Amino acid sequence: MGVFVLIFFKETKGRTLEEMDLIFGAIDEQQRRADVEHTLKKTQAMHEENAETTETVKTTEQEQRQ
Repeated sequence: MGVFVLIFFKETKGRTLEEMDLIFGAIDEQQRRADVEHTLKKTQAMHEENAETTETVKTTEQEQRQ
């Protein structure tokens, strides 16, 4: 039984979830790369929006103080 596991099961210790998808064929590398780029763009847009909101709040607070 142990030999079967060593031969037919792939080592997954220390692997990321993205690597696991690639190893087990759940998704191909090109699709994974496209998904990651989409997520990064989405995250960047959220950060930029948050920065604009923060700046607006600071400006509004400064105007109220005057």
